[in-house]
Amino acid sequence: MEEGKVFFSYSRDDSSFVLELATKLRSSGANLWLDQLDIPAGKLWDRAIEEALKNSECLLVILSPTSVDSNNVMDEVSYALGEGKRVVPVLYRSCQIPYRLRRMQYVDFTREFDTAFTRLLADLNIQNPSEGEAFIPPPDQIDKGQEQSLDEVPAKVSESSQKHSLTEKHAFEDEVVDSEERSIDLKEEAHEEKPKSSAAVTPPPGMAGPSRERSAEEDFLVARERLIEQSHPLEEKVDAKTSVVPPKVKTRRSFLRRPLVIILAVVVAVFIVLAASIIALIVTSTSKFKSVTLKGHSEGVYSVAFSPDGKTLASASEDTTVKLWNVATGQQLATLKGHSGDVPSQEDVRSVAFSPDGKTLASASGDKTVKLWDTSTRQELATLKGHSGGVLSVAFSPNGKTLASAGGYGDSTVKLWDTNTHQELATVTWATLINHERIDSVAFSPDGKTLASASWDQTVKLWDVSTR
Repeated sequence: MEEGKVFFSYSRDDSSFVLELATKLRSSGANLWLDQLDIPAGKLWDRAIEEALKNSECLLVILSPTSVDSNNVMDEVSYALGEGKRVVPVLYRSCQIPYRLRRMQYVDFTREFDTAFTRLLADLNIQNPSEGEAFIPPPDQIDKGQEQSLDEVPAKVSESSQKHSLTEKHAFEDEVVDSEERSIDLKEEAHEEKPKSSAAVTPPPGMAGPSRERSAEEDFLVARERLIEQSHPLEEKVDAKTSVVPPKVKTRRSFLRRPLVIILAVVVAVFIVLAASIIALIVTSTSKFKSVTLKGHSEGVYSVAFSPDGKTLASASEDTTVKLWNVATGQQLATLKGHSGDVPSQEDVRSVAFSPDGKTLASASGDKTVKLWDTSTRQELATLKGHSGGVLSVAFSPNGKTLASAGGYGDSTVKLWDTNTHQELATVTWATLINHERIDSVAFSPDGKTLASASWDQTVKLWDVSTR
């Protein structure tokens, strides 16, 4: 484990905030790991995340409505807590904070970013670099496999900001100078044209001639018109006094512009019609479905299963309970309690399954056990112990005599149990799994002769149940 290394756990929907926060933290001297920046091209992302999580001393979890609903984020939190790593919650957007994190002090970024960032630096024991002094990251924070590491971003952003600021300043100064020079040139040209204009204009009898200010204004307008003609030879000529475009004057640019406008208008109209049709289709199709919401769990729900007769539904939750529901009425029938662990992350119930006759319900939990329940009395029948890590999935064989269970972090085994004697029949070890990976699901074939298991090593395995 690398001392002081911080692992970012977050939802993809919060990537922009995470990148900004990671940038500021790394520029302040933090030794952090972020999947978007630290996984080289060609490397398996799940292996890279697993190794980084294992080697990190601290897990920084970004809390938002999408992250607390993410199984991956919650699995990373569970692993960090189980391994005794420090977990620092960062509240990015208001959400229902998971049960396992409620007792921890979090850093609130929902209000003032700078204040929260200063607090986070202090919590992570990071000394912010002094002003005007460039931060040079340690060599072990630089990933040579990346074309551009996050360490380079703050310097480039700062340099770009300074260049942009200077460019805007020079552009403004040049614009002022150009404006003044153009005004002087126009006035000089107007004075040069003035003798000719004065000689050519003879006032009608009985009327006073134009004043000096009026003649200078007219000459100034003439000079401005000439400047416009020289600057825009392809544009339509504009009368300097009235600012009216002669109706019969057409240029090549206006001729080419009109078809493009027509084509764009047609495309927009077609898009609007298609969008309206799709929306109408969605509204029509979804209106045919009725839904009932079953409320009762205090935390996220991991698994559901119907009884064979379809009248009862079982649900497994992070709140450590299993609930039974009447499918027809939506009413809660019972709450089954019994799973428990040393830490909150080990108490959640991850999977439920009914036996083929509907008389028994199996539940798998992070407390490393499988429990069997009598569905008629709602009493616990037995606790099956043998896994060395949390249990993520259970499944009954078609004849109901055998139960399969899948091990989670630190276990990586599939176990078979006799449902009558509650004894362990066999243990199948997934030899290709690296440490702390897991088996997420198990299922029997309809004839009960084959067992399928799915794992994080990107494979599915089929097992002969008779030979085990």
